[in-house]
Amino acid sequence: MGLKTPFQRFRSGGGFVPVMSDWDSYDRFTCLSGKFHQATWTTGMTGIYRTFSDTVTPEFKRLQSKGAIFNNPMSSSQETQSCSGSFSRVRSVAESCGATHVHNEEDITGPYAYYAQTGFTKLPPVALVTDAEIASAIGVAATRAWEQSNGHLADILVDIAEMRQTLHMFTRPTNAIQPLLRAINSTKAKNLKKLGDVGKASITSAQNMWLQYRYGIRPLVSSVTGILKALDKKPSMKRQTFRGNYSLSKVNSSPGTFDTWSTRIGYNDDVSDVVQIRAGILMEESFDLSTSLGVDGAGLLSLPWEIVPFSFVADWFINVGSFLGGIVPFLQKHPAATWYTVTRQQSRVWKITSTAAVNPASYTIVRPAQEIRTLFLVSKKRVPGIPMPSIRLKPQALKNVLGDLRFLDAAALAMQQLGRAFKG
Repeated sequence: MGLKTPFQRFRSGGGFVPVMSDWDSYDRFTCLSGKFHQATWTTGMTGIYRTFSDTVTPEFKRLQSKGAIFNNPMSSSQETQSCSGSFSRVRSVAESCGATHVHNEEDITGPYAYYAQTGFTKLPPVALVTDAEIASAIGVAATRAWEQSNGHLADILVDIAEMRQTLHMFTRPTNAIQPLLRAINSTKAKNLKKLGDVGKASITSAQNMWLQYRYGIRPLVSSVTGILKALDKKPSMKRQTFRGNYSLSKVNSSPGTFDTWSTRIGYNDDVSDVVQIRAGILMEESFDLSTSLGVDGAGLLSLPWEIVPFSFVADWFINVGSFLGGIVPFLQKHPAATWYTVTRQQSRVWKITSTAAVNPASYTIVRPAQEIRTLFLVSKKRVPGIPMPSIRLKPQALKNVLGDLRFLDAAALAMQQLGRAFKG
């Protein structure tokens, strides 16, 4: 018997429960006293709903044990909705019946406000990250994965090219703090100006020491560690997965007001959108010592860019280095499988912030409205295949730089270059 054909499978679980709102009137204009039920509506939903779609391969375990590789599409989602609260109760200023001297009251219980504003019972997600940004991020992550697939544990060609600067750093280890040492030596006990010079020199020395650590000592330690790993590694045919990733995120807060019935509602709508892209390449090959040390075509192609001054700063915003490191593996290697995944987390919180009467001369607020609705949606998809290496501007690059240690790098570099400019 031949192998059975793979087939698509879809599963779902959970669901949403309706949340109701009731409208009741008290002492209406007909001079009838007491409570009168007017209507009941479905105004909200709460619960969790999950979906999962994948490909079922008959005899999967047996085929996997024989080394078969499966690279099928997959998608999943989990949506969580919640809503709670109650709408307002209002009282007529005028008497509803002169004979009984009573005042009409209108009372809506349940989370009615958002439904009244939009007509929706569920809070829909809002996409802040654009499709164009996601497509660009997929390209950046894929290019990074291709670069990683070159199998370099060290970049010895770059180390050799920068040998002069490295030796200079170790033969004159106090260069970074020379401005501070000069300021201290020239300071006199009662000279306040000189004391100020010491403070300025301290800042300059701290900047120099930070840059020396980030772009001198730390890369050197990484290179030595990579060389030791390469020397200890025995060439053998095996499967290895190489990855590239990129993250995007945006948040937005939108306050607003609207009128419904005799009530004016103030609200705030907080939205968050986070997207994580991961690209993967599965290789089935062995890497020799020269490849592990970066002495190959990919290393030669990347070398000119790596030794360009401040090329690492350019790489913060555009992926030139990854492209040069990934183009040779893309042209020469034959991956067993490639794929990328997009994981998206979208959240939203809609909340009442204030309640007021639309016309205080006609109605007053007896009970203010209170309502909060939340949405949390996690979706994931895996797609077989990845794009070829490409040069792309990194989306949201400036925000990412300002959000990690590269902000300190940029500040130190800027101060260092400004200091040199003012000195001529």
